[in-house]
Amino acid sequence: EDEEEEEDESEEGKQERQYLLRLDRGLFTLQHIDTTLAYLIAEAIPAIEGRIKTLLHQSDVSIAEVVTVMEEFQTNIGDDKDGTSDPLKMKEVAGDLILFLKDYAAQPEQ
Repeated sequence: EDEEEEEDESEEGKQERQYLLRLDRGLFTLQHIDTTLAYLIAEAIPAIEGRIKTLLHQSDVSIAEVVTVMEEFQTNIGDDKDGTSDPLKMKEVAGDLILFLKDYAAQPEQ
């Protein structure tokens, strides 16, 4: 039983190290860019929405990909293990933005 617990902890540690490595290699920046894009789209300013759509299209990136990055970001918010709270309630805000983007992506093009 102790071996299984050690193996689980080892696997969890390995996944955490892999995630931290991905953050160092640019995932952190991508998560914050995608969060910023979500905020900008939520403002519903047609010129900004149009520009974001153009940039995403030029980069061959879909709103669904932005959502995927944000879902991973939301999952890992506050994973500090030291019990610190999230004073900005970023987990909740990210969840709201994800729901908004999913609805936005489901709308027919205008």
